[in-house]
Amino acid sequence: DGELELPGGAVREHLALKIYLEAQDAFSDWFDHFHRGQPKRPVLPDNPSFTEKVAHEQKEKQYLAELDRWRGGQVIQSRHAEGKLREVLNFPGGWLTDPEMDDSDEEEMLEDEEVQRKEEMSKLRSDILPQTVLLLHSVLHNTGQYGACVGLANIVADEQSRNYSAFSSDSIKQILSKLRESSLAVMDEGKDPWGFNKP
Repeated sequence: DGELELPGGAVREHLALKIYLEAQDAFSDWFDHFHRGQPKRPVLPDNPSFTEKVAHEQKEKQYLAELDRWRGGQVIQSRHAEGKLREVLNFPGGWLTDPEMDDSDEEEMLEDEEVQRKEEMSKLRSDILPQTVLLLHSVLHNTGQYGACVGLANIVADEQSRNYSAFSSDSIKQILSKLRESSLAVMDEGKDPWGFNKP
């Protein structure tokens, strides 16, 4: 099916963690740009003089130019953050999983150290994957990509990555609440709850 084959063990873990750290950096860059970099609209004082009106017009033009530049940068930052976060969630075979090892009889053959390591990886998955879905939702929702937000349910439920196995019932409730917000927003745009155009 054309899926990328990755080596197992320590190399696979290293690649998974590297991709996660890159995703965190990309999200932080996007967040800073989105929340701190947006230019502030100039305010015209009450009862302005002619000079203040002219100065305000110039500030308004400068503001609009900066806003256009900010929006252009925002598109680039959001696409980069989205791509990096999706890399974590779509990691071949599942993020921080060992596809060579299933959960059945092999645990009996593992040594104590290997069992502990597997438990640590499972704990990391359950901490990081729900957070990553929420971060991706934040990027998509704040950039008006509501249909893509609703599509996050497919990423969570994907059988190949088994992301769903990392979610507690509380984290599933949190994700579903966020997906509900996006579904309502997409319906406000005149589409169906899944983000498709109505017939």
